[in-house]
Amino acid sequence: SDQNTYGKLVTVSGNYTSNNGALVFNGALADDNTVIDKLLIKGNYDGTTNVAVNNIGGIGAETLNGIDIISIDGNVNGSFKQAGRIVSGAYDYSLVRGEGANENHWYLTSQKQPTPGPDPVPTPEPTPTPTPEPTPVPKPSFNILRPEAGSYVANNYFSNTMFLNDFQDRSGEVKYFDPISGTYKFSSLWMRQEGGHNRFNDSTGQLKTQSNRYVLQLGGDLFKWAGRDDESIRIGIMGGYGNNHSRTHSSITDYSSKASVNGYSAGLYATWIKGYDDKSWTYVDVWGQYSWFDNSVKGEQISEESYSSKGFTGSIEGGYAYKVGESGRTSYWLQPVAQLALMDVRTRNLNEKNGTNVSFNGSGNIMSRLGVRAYTNGHNKIDDNSGRTFEPYVEVNYIHNTKDFSVKMNNETVSQSGARNAFEAKVGVNGQLSENTNVWVNVSQQVGSNSFSDSQATLGIKYAF
Repeated sequence: SDQNTYGKLVTVSGNYTSNNGALVFNGALADDNTVIDKLLIKGNYDGTTNVAVNNIGGIGAETLNGIDIISIDGNVNGSFKQAGRIVSGAYDYSLVRGEGANENHWYLTSQKQPTPGPDPVPTPEPTPTPTPEPTPVPKPSFNILRPEAGSYVANNYFSNTMFLNDFQDRSGEVKYFDPISGTYKFSSLWMRQEGGHNRFNDSTGQLKTQSNRYVLQLGGDLFKWAGRDDESIRIGIMGGYGNNHSRTHSSITDYSSKASVNGYSAGLYATWIKGYDDKSWTYVDVWGQYSWFDNSVKGEQISEESYSSKGFTGSIEGGYAYKVGESGRTSYWLQPVAQLALMDVRTRNLNEKNGTNVSFNGSGNIMSRLGVRAYTNGHNKIDDNSGRTFEPYVEVNYIHNTKDFSVKMNNETVSQSGARNAFEAKVGVNGQLSENTNVWVNVSQQVGSNSFSDSQATLGIKYAF
């Protein structure tokens, strides 16, 4: 069939025999009323035929009975098999044979038909008139989503969250008094590396996505000010590189797609600290950064799509730490924390090579985090007057997002599930190895509904002047 035309009816007036032959149908795939090439065989059909379908500008839609493309008036002693994927919009279509009175027809459908349940076991009745066996209630049919939808969602999510950080992530703060200068020291140059693994499902449960990421961020203080009462302000610059690679698998079709997002960020931070003493201290931390990314999505048997995204993320965070006890060279602290972060990395609408329009939703999301951190600060006797200090800690957080990250493929929206509300647990240690060098390491785990999870490990180092 000519790929530039569609909607033709090809009629075979006699019998038709095929030995693994091939037929190509063109059409604008949508619902049951799709305009598409059709084949009518007035005689008998024998053999096997491979059927390929080209979508010519169709937007994809829900089918009810299916799109009738093959009709046979005579006897059927063979089959028509789907050759390659058939996609339109957010849907994967499949070639299926009709049932009952329609068994001599083949249809294209974007729905997964219900699987009949097992016949119920009749309940014995003592009365002479038995109760009729109940009729099995089939599960409702549903639309078959393309795995590429999950890949687009993953890229959208990670381009907005990849460079998120908090005060501790960035500076690994350890309370350290420099015996030489007689003052508390703060970082001047710092670097952190992060590795993470993420899992999420779409809202229908059909698409399961797994991702692995790597993030490198570094920065340094440009300005420091220290006042009375242990009050200080520092302003710095930071930048980063990150990448995320994901795979989405459809539990319905067994098709998969792969996605990647690679990007950079540049921004500023400012931190105010008050009362950094032996009893309590308070901080307020703000940062803002601009990020830009290259994205790609590649599905099985279809062309790769490449596109870019860019935008702003920012945060304001505060915490108050107070000492709850002391024993020898070790003190015990609690630190409630709160953070608000704006995610506004945007992606322009994308037109896939197959004609599907993809729009991205979720920018403008506000993430809020409430948590508490418990830590000890101390050193061994041999480290007296050396400045060497260690701070092991545990932290728990509740995280809420005001929006779901999603994509709209023509008229169908596919969204991430489980990240709207999540709980996080984190354990780690900050260490002051010398007068000038701090290191910190931590691992964290987030969990949400519908099997959402995110595991992360971070290693950081800073050098103070």
